[in-house]
Amino acid sequence: MLLLASWLIYLALPEDDPKPNTLTLLRNGLGLSGLHPIMLIAGAFAYAIIAAILTVGLAFLILGTIALPFSEGMTPKELRDGFLFYVLRLAGLTTVLGAVIALPITVIRLRLTQKQTDTATESLFNEKINAATQGLYARRQISILGDDDKYQDHWQDDIVQRCAAIDRLARLARANPEEALSISRTIATYIRVNFPAKNLDATPLPFERKQPRADLQIGIQAIGSTNLLAREHQHGNWRLDLRSCDFDGVDFSNGNFLAVDFSRCRIEAAQMNGANLQGVKLSGCLLNCTTFWRSDLTGASLGFAIISLEPGGLFQGLRTAHSLRGVSFVASDLRGMHYLGKPSQISETFGTKDTQLHLNVRAKKPSDSELSTFHVFKDGSPEQQDEVKFHTLKHGVLSTGYQHWSPYDSTDGATHSYYVDFLKELGMDKWPYIDS
Repeated sequence: MLLLASWLIYLALPEDDPKPNTLTLLRNGLGLSGLHPIMLIAGAFAYAIIAAILTVGLAFLILGTIALPFSEGMTPKELRDGFLFYVLRLAGLTTVLGAVIALPITVIRLRLTQKQTDTATESLFNEKINAATQGLYARRQISILGDDDKYQDHWQDDIVQRCAAIDRLARLARANPEEALSISRTIATYIRVNFPAKNLDATPLPFERKQPRADLQIGIQAIGSTNLLAREHQHGNWRLDLRSCDFDGVDFSNGNFLAVDFSRCRIEAAQMNGANLQGVKLSGCLLNCTTFWRSDLTGASLGFAIISLEPGGLFQGLRTAHSLRGVSFVASDLRGMHYLGKPSQISETFGTKDTQLHLNVRAKKPSDSELSTFHVFKDGSPEQQDEVKFHTLKHGVLSTGYQHWSPYDSTDGATHSYYVDFLKELGMDKWPYIDS
């Protein structure tokens, strides 16, 4: 027994070989991969002791049964009763020993049965996914009266079936959250293929809010829910790819779009009220007249974004958003924003020399030379004769909130260094605010 226990403990020790050791293979084979190795060793040790005791007892019992007829001084009746008792004990002990020996086989059989059940369930789920995915490219035939007063057959997208397919995919994601990421990517691919942004030209004011196609709206709502499930069950630094899409007029309200990449999208007159937009990429997006009421824009990248029309939708969102901490406006066109926020709000944003501001906003911003001098003094130790000048300049810059803005344009290498220092100061130099 001591040797058996020593061998089992040896199996539990880690090996340098990346291949799984014998104990790991044993746990996987029995379907007990979640059981701690020490618990498995203790169970195996107890099993071995019980099996050994039963085997030895059965051996002695068989010997006793064989030797019974040679016992002296027993009457035939006593010999018959004793022999019957030995046989009953022998049958019982044999049954118990057989059950103990069959225990590992039973466990393996149950594991194989469970594996077959899981395989069948997974196969059924895949069939449901395939059936729903086929609905994403559903089309229908219609007849249109031509100029010659004759009806001609045409094919068009079957919007109703496509909406139903997206809804089924969203329900499948809720039923099996482990597949939420795969389903989210499928819906995102559908949106990218069917709704590309043809250009990023601003629509002149006044204009009416565009009514998005039903399948696009339902697709965005589905991603807003499945992305949350995917984040809870699929950890890692991944982003959904929704680049270069046309989202004019789409309602993103209350959806979870954490770390989604919306780069170079049209998002005019859209609604992002109450949405989780932490770490999203809105780089190069057209955002005129889009609202962000109580949305969380923490760490969002709005570099090269366009909010050029008056009134700009982010004007309302900036004042009423839940958070703008760490937002980047590198080389953005913000001429449609009459008000950038209080100094305390501006101090948590980042911009550059080529960030275009509204005249009213630019009038309150320190000049590029003042910001350059401020950063020179801040990064180094000012001479004694410059301390008064530095403190005066520092007070002036801090009172405006632009102390983190770069005095250089977006192509200057110093700007990237300032941006990294800005994120470090806010404790945001990590994913999803930066790509690692």
